[in-house]
Amino acid sequence: MPFPEIEAARSDVMEHWLSIVGIGEDGWNGLSPAAKQAVESAEFLYGGVRHLAYVPTVRAAQIAWPSPMAPAVHEILTSHRGRSRVSVLASGDPMLFGVGVTLTRELAPAEFLVIPQVSAFSLACLSPRLGNF
Repeated sequence: MPFPEIEAARSDVMEHWLSIVGIGEDGWNGLSPAAKQAVESAEFLYGGVRHLAYVPTVRAAQIAWPSPMAPAVHEILTSHRGRSRVSVLASGDPMLFGVGVTLTRELAPAEFLVIPQVSAFSLACLSPRLGNF
């Protein structure tokens, strides 16, 4: 092993316990294998009712976002942090004005994984009605 200090550092990094998965209107079929694995390996799956409906039966407890969302965000960050595998479904790119920013603001990068989909903003740029810029 040429760099034992790098290997030691890798072993000290906490495996992510939180996966934030972007999902589009194409639902489950539009997810990458990594995104599907993140959802399938979760113990708790949070998301909007619409997003949860896209997912086939999984072993995770499915929890729809309450309104307001703050209590569920607090629960994820306090009750589940480092103790449970949690996946969160979000529209498109969760880090583009989405729940991903709220959830990860105070987490170390090693604690979470974000798997985005195409955002609504990206889709709008593809619209033929917008013309060329």
